[in-house]
Amino acid sequence: MAWIEPTLVALVLLGSVVAFGYVLWTQRMGHVWPKRGEVQITNPGGFFPGVWEVLTQNVVLRNRPWVGLFHLPLFFGLLFFLFKSVLYVLAGLGMEVEAPDWYNRLLDVVAIVVLVAIVFLAVRRYLVEREKMTHPLESGIILGLIGLLMITHLLEGAVVAESAAGIANWWGHYLVLAVFPAVIAQGKHLHLILAPVNVVLKHMTERPSDRPVFGNDLDMDLEDESKLEAEYERLGMPGGVADFGFGPLFDQTACIQCGRCNDACPAGPDLKPREHFVLALQNPALTGDELAKLIDADVSATCVQCRACEVACPTGCRP
Repeated sequence: MAWIEPTLVALVLLGSVVAFGYVLWTQRMGHVWPKRGEVQITNPGGFFPGVWEVLTQNVVLRNRPWVGLFHLPLFFGLLFFLFKSVLYVLAGLGMEVEAPDWYNRLLDVVAIVVLVAIVFLAVRRYLVEREKMTHPLESGIILGLIGLLMITHLLEGAVVAESAAGIANWWGHYLVLAVFPAVIAQGKHLHLILAPVNVVLKHMTERPSDRPVFGNDLDMDLEDESKLEAEYERLGMPGGVADFGFGPLFDQTACIQCGRCNDACPAGPDLKPREHFVLALQNPALTGDELAKLIDADVSATCVQCRACEVACPTGCRP
């Protein structure tokens, strides 16, 4: 009967991969991926500054130092646990793999630091700045899952692996690993995977803004709706969101929805780059007319394309 547990592990793994792929394609990337051919690498050397920005998290730290400081353990903690997660799955499938002792001891320290960071971020989000918070349920679930990963890891050293408690703890850790990808795929925490890609692409590519800015990009009489339609056709966006390029559409998958772009915008608070130029592109079914209704023409005209929002963004978005 030794085959039962590896089979269950394999089935859970398969379910995790299928669920992640389904959610990612149907809800986030299905209308983005076909446009990947539009990406033009104009600065291959930008790969290294992009990777440096990802690893140092310097934009996160620059804009909100204390918040950024406590996000660092989450970022590096998940990176440190990535290798263990691979070993965890392989061991569950019946392969004889084991991490070195020094690595496990390092993970113990990392897990404790991550738990401290989770407590700080939870207090900040749910008590100190509760009114400013977006997606409280999703954020709570993600923090809870990360916390469970850390706790079940620490419990491995406190329980006998072959005991009932040890087996339950192993499966608890594994099931959290299995659920995590599909959960992040459908919300703003997809940035954990795609933001590093977007940051590197920001350094390696150049692209002009292809969003409509009434009174700026558009040459038209705002009172004449027929001219509005003509201008959409001139800009190559008669179908609305579906006709935007890869860059703006990929931005909405990498957006952490932190609002730094809104804070940096000199045309705020009426003009909101996050809502108007990034999150507005999440629904590929929006037509040009529906997209135009999401932002008042007079408000959009206040955008001077200074790119302050781009400079402030920690995930490489270029609204």
